[in-house]
Amino acid sequence: MSVVHDAHGFANWPLRSQGILFLDKYTFDKIVDGTRDVFVSFNKEYAWGDDYTAFKHLAKAVGEAKDPLLVAGVQVAKRDYDPKNIELAARFKADDEKKFPIYMLFRKGVGSHGQPLRYPDEASKKTTDLLAWLAQHTGGFYGLKGQIKELDALAKELMAAADEAGRQAALSKAEQEAAALPEGTEKAENGQYYVKVMRKAVTNPGYPAAEAKRLNGVMAGKLTDAKRTAMQTKLNVLSSFLGGSSEEEAAPADAKGAEL
Repeated sequence: MSVVHDAHGFANWPLRSQGILFLDKYTFDKIVDGTRDVFVSFNKEYAWGDDYTAFKHLAKAVGEAKDPLLVAGVQVAKRDYDPKNIELAARFKADDEKKFPIYMLFRKGVGSHGQPLRYPDEASKKTTDLLAWLAQHTGGFYGLKGQIKELDALAKELMAAADEAGRQAALSKAEQEAAALPEGTEKAENGQYYVKVMRKAVTNPGYPAAEAKRLNGVMAGKLTDAKRTAMQTKLNVLSSFLGGSSEEEAAPADAKGAEL
């Protein structure tokens, strides 16, 4: 793989990171201004390895999904000569190099002057796990296992409805969509779970968030791989109903998110 160099001959790794906007102390507050959700990675200046590759794949997935979420990076270099973004990282308690990469979600309506939601340092940093966590907190659709685009849209329509009649109308459309899915398939099974959640949410709009919290609690314990996969699939479906406000609606799959 070729390396891009700048005019002085130094390796310019960020140019190879499509979909990632790199920020510094001059641009951070201008970009993370509360007008959009921003997912930020604090990492070493010349990041590499599996975690960084996963982050690049995440940025590509978000870009291809045409999601309004902005993916950004802050490169941190602790050294006597030409230090980089040390104060910015310290501002958000993201300056412990042993924990890099450190991920934070700055919510729309809050921005850089509020409290970001920190992705648990000990949680998996695989692309699918990061996307699943983001989906729970932003409501983004990334085509995760269990998610169905048409039903995702109807789930959001139901949660945005002003009253029970509006929620019932969204449910009726979802029932028709689910009934049209190929019988006996995994997709049909996931469609029925969408409908099950929507039926409960018609009279109790808080149900999806409560159920996501419950499942995340179970996921924190010891489970077989098959059971964990099944629960994560349900959480991916539940993410279609979440992320409508700047408040914390759901915890991450591996551990609870921590505000600073």
